[in-house]
Amino acid sequence: MNKRRIIHQQIYLVLTMALFFIFPMFKKLAPLIVVLMIVNWFAEGHFRNKFSALFNDNWTFPLMFALSMVFYGMHATWYLFDSSSIHQYNELEMKLSFVAFPLILLTIYAFRFKKEYGKWFLSAYLGGAFLSSAYCLIQAFIKYIESGNAEMMYYLNFSVLAHPTYYAMYMITAVLIIVNILYREWNNMKKWLKAILFFSIPWFILMVMLSNSRAAILTMGLVVLFLLIYIIFKTKKYLAGIIIVVILAAGGVSTKLLMPHIFDRFNMGIGEVLHARTMDDIEHWNGTTLRVQVYYCSFELVEENFWFGVGPDKVSDKLMEKYQKYGFRHAAERGYNAHNQFLQVFIGMGLIGLLVFLALLIIPFIYAIREGDFMQMAFIIMLMTLFLFESMLQRQAGIMFIVFMLLFFHARERIMSAPKRLINEHTSES
Repeated sequence: MNKRRIIHQQIYLVLTMALFFIFPMFKKLAPLIVVLMIVNWFAEGHFRNKFSALFNDNWTFPLMFALSMVFYGMHATWYLFDSSSIHQYNELEMKLSFVAFPLILLTIYAFRFKKEYGKWFLSAYLGGAFLSSAYCLIQAFIKYIESGNAEMMYYLNFSVLAHPTYYAMYMITAVLIIVNILYREWNNMKKWLKAILFFSIPWFILMVMLSNSRAAILTMGLVVLFLLIYIIFKTKKYLAGIIIVVILAAGGVSTKLLMPHIFDRFNMGIGEVLHARTMDDIEHWNGTTLRVQVYYCSFELVEENFWFGVGPDKVSDKLMEKYQKYGFRHAAERGYNAHNQFLQVFIGMGLIGLLVFLALLIIPFIYAIREGDFMQMAFIIMLMTLFLFESMLQRQAGIMFIVFMLLFFHARERIMSAPKRLINEHTSES
């Protein structure tokens, strides 16, 4: 490759490693890194080669690229019809990841590395995840020592770097990465590295538990169950699988006894919701019962705006109107969004927008099944489960991480397909 292409590739290498490291650490730096990646993409040129790469060897690449652009374009179209809305401008700015990352990751030219560099990226992510978890644990423990209040070790008091559900998502992803590395590299790894990675799994699971996000804890349970079933049946080590299940069950019981605060949030409001026949039957309001109000209003908005939605910038305003209409004071005071990403998209852009959004998840999932890529499958299962309980794409911390990781995991075989020549080797470009 020529000297200029090598320079662009080295820039991609440094920026990609920085992005992996920053995601679980300090999300405010992530937009700057993405801007630098886009600048490098334009400065590199060779646009014909880049877009030709979309159609080279994977039918899902052009489809994912087109769907991402359509999804963003639908947001932009709403902006054209309502240019006075500052909310829509903010929405467009946040959703730019649906344009930036398909350009960077799917139209690949110099952005190709040797396969071993993939381990660098994943190691950078695990390093960032460990440092962020250690920081959260230390600051929470200090607050606990000072106050004597056990609640300082949980939820918002623990997860100070990001909202607990987003933070837990980063930790679950770390578990997925570790399991993938152990599964694929077990026979080639040194014993000390196996031990470090193996014992890192309960560490990151503990971080998810301390985040005390009910959505994330349920998601982690589902993802761990999927990983167990997949690996046990793939390796046919059924006895080892039974032992692991017993250990996890014992760990769950121990957690219940040692950290009751985590399970208290699950119990709050569930009985009242199950026994309620109407909204008037619910008297005590908390995170669980409030969701009943939110979903009630969300489904009514979906029914009223089924095909085209109300506009992605107007979802919060329309929900607020519903809260006030039915006297849902608690939901109105907190300004709750739909707390379900599928409902959030459905209300905002109707059935058409929802189908486009679902396709962005289902297409790579189907491809992952065909290729036997369990990490990509598990990642999408994690996203879809979290989307059932939270509107994860309403914050920059969620949008950038989710879109980048979704496309990176999907395209990583091509990204890690550079020839075995060293990255700084100067050869003439064919």
